[in-house]
Amino acid sequence: GVKIRTTTGGITVDNIKADSLDLKVSTGNIKASNISLSGDMFISVSTGKANISTVTCHTISSSGSTGELNMTDVIAVNSFELTRSTGDITLNSCDADEIYIKTSTGDVSATLLSDKVYITKTDTGNIHTPSTVTGGRCEISTSTGDINIKVLK
Repeated sequence: GVKIRTTTGGITVDNIKADSLDLKVSTGNIKASNISLSGDMFISVSTGKANISTVTCHTISSSGSTGELNMTDVIAVNSFELTRSTGDITLNSCDADEIYIKTSTGDVSATLLSDKVYITKTDTGNIHTPSTVTGGRCEISTSTGDINIKVLK
């Protein structure tokens, strides 16, 4: 697998085909696009944005303290496991069998490609999800953010 670490500064990766990809930055942005993995993708950001696009993999795990996570055209065979302390999480045309998202102060917005069973929680935000009863689990929790999910058919 490919492993890239940096303390201050960004990481940009494009056109990678590998078993796994592990990207970690303390202060800075991560940009990853056109990634094809047979295994898992790990993204860790303390302070900064992560922009992930056109990815196929087994599982994506992403953690972060402060900063947004934006994913577009990302397909994981198994699951998304996404956590942030402060920052919005946005998924555009993404899908995984199971989706787990947790953020403290941030909105979660997603357009997914297939139906899910939604388990959602917010303390002070609004929740809008499709009322579907089939598909994989989609667990989303936020303390002060809104949750907005749509399914593209």
